[in-house]
Amino acid sequence: MMPTRRALQGLPLAGLGLVAALLPGCASRTVEAASRSLAVTIRTTTSSAYAGETVSDRTLALVDRVGLSTTVLQPAIDRFARPLPDVTDADRLLARAELLFYTACRGAAAAAPARYLAAAVDALAALQHDCDTPERARLQLAPERGRALAANAHALTAWLHACCQHATDAADLVRILQRDFGIAIRDDRSSAWQLADFDRIECADLLEFSGLRHRYRRAGAGVPLVLTREPERGIPKHLTPEAVTRAATAVLRREADGRLALALHDPRRTATVAVLDDVEAPLAADFTAPFARLLARANLEDLENSSFFRADIAGHEGLFLLEDYDPGRQPIVMVHGLWSSPLTWRDLTNDVFGDATLHGDYQVWHYFYATGVPLLENARRLREALIRTRADLDPELDDPASRGIVLIGHSMGGLLSRMVLQRSGDRVWQTLFDARFDDVEPHLEDRDRELARGLYFWEPLPFVDRAVFIAAPLRGSELADSWIGRLGSSLMYVPRRLRALVNRIRDRSGVKVEVPTSVDELSMQHPVMRTVSQLPMRAGLPYHTIMGNVSGSQNNEDWTDGIVPYRSSRLADAKSELVVPGAGHDVHFDPRTSAEVRRILRTTARLGGR
Repeated sequence: MMPTRRALQGLPLAGLGLVAALLPGCASRTVEAASRSLAVTIRTTTSSAYAGETVSDRTLALVDRVGLSTTVLQPAIDRFARPLPDVTDADRLLARAELLFYTACRGAAAAAPARYLAAAVDALAALQHDCDTPERARLQLAPERGRALAANAHALTAWLHACCQHATDAADLVRILQRDFGIAIRDDRSSAWQLADFDRIECADLLEFSGLRHRYRRAGAGVPLVLTREPERGIPKHLTPEAVTRAATAVLRREADGRLALALHDPRRTATVAVLDDVEAPLAADFTAPFARLLARANLEDLENSSFFRADIAGHEGLFLLEDYDPGRQPIVMVHGLWSSPLTWRDLTNDVFGDATLHGDYQVWHYFYATGVPLLENARRLREALIRTRADLDPELDDPASRGIVLIGHSMGGLLSRMVLQRSGDRVWQTLFDARFDDVEPHLEDRDRELARGLYFWEPLPFVDRAVFIAAPLRGSELADSWIGRLGSSLMYVPRRLRALVNRIRDRSGVKVEVPTSVDELSMQHPVMRTVSQLPMRAGLPYHTIMGNVSGSQNNEDWTDGIVPYRSSRLADAKSELVVPGAGHDVHFDPRTSAEVRRILRTTARLGGR
């Protein structure tokens, strides 16, 4: 019985000192209650070693429960390796996994990988022991199952990252996993690329990116990876020259013979995976990381200046696939605008990659061109790039993908996209020259004759299925007539071959219009622009327009995106038209534009995907 205050008053000072020394060991602690925010609650209840903090309350409580120290953790790790009375195997294994992870983070670096792997193995084993009764076995959302998948992924990420630090390339990493840990590698991706074809393997969750509006992920089993092949080892034709980056997800599993294996899956083709014989789980994925890694390596900002002023982007110009060619998915070809590059499509491309429905139906290709080159020449190059790439990828031209390209063009890229879908007849030639082409052609060399026909006479491409024109100056831009436009035109370069052709034609015909730059031709008054704007589109082709409006006016005659007026972007026969209030010429960055493009793609997918 505790002494009362009255009893204490009668004790001498020496006695009071003795009581004071004894009371702390006997007195009860005060329990208080207080409110806290939801954010603090979530942070507290989810705190664990995996978050870089202390061991979770749940695991520490289990250590206390079996009468072990919470300050020296190795005895608990050893004890939890065996069954415990009145403790489920799932709880025991998950606690041991967290303790292994915690000590790996804070112990000797040399011992860390083995501990990380042991933690991942324990978490995997916990999946087999999370159902105590037949009734719980039917619950696919058993709490321990989610904890086990998360713990497995965290530990597996730390293990792979530690191993990658000691590997020179992917092949060397495979040797380390097999030699030091006895891990079998199972590459279950249906891909032309083997793991040894890559130079670098990175855990996607450990990479941070800026410059993209969203990062698209899928929670689930395994560790999302980014595989990178350096250009020095060779990049196949039609793939991005800066590097090849691919997504993979590594899943740890125990095979029938008891051996541990690391299986690699393609998250774009595989949505679920069997982590155990009777347990299916979503396959973890990071759909943004490989694309972001590629953009971070590319020097597209400098190339934008080169392509505008010097028209010099040798080795980078052309039509490039962001993934391996898929004969069953419809290609989306994105064409950038003046003084720009495929970097301008970063958010829209990422949005397509992150949309599971769209990515099952479409593949994204980027076209990169020298924007300072005259309009007619750039239209010829785009037309030939589409024809050539299609024939290279599908020589028989019988793949579903060969029969339905979707063109999406921004600004001048939208104008070029429209030009490859028009029929020129002889109207462009007549706009530029006095004589009939039939009278001039016999006097040209074969090479010049071919170039002239490509520049001034063309038919619409029959294999384009649909087009989307974004902020496209389809009838020109008033900015081209301003002092800014004239200055830009004076600094641009016209290809020597084009000038030489016009000079040879000049010998047999009067030239009405001298060789213009791309900025010159964007003038609403330029003869080439006025002629091109009146050329007929291919009959029956569906197309859509998107434009911004910063005018604030209610009268559509005043609408403009600051560069292109509404009357220039509008097409009366468009299947749909979206005017984005408050958006300027960079309307293609606006989320509302991305939503509209995805709506168009989703409602018009023709091939059906997978």
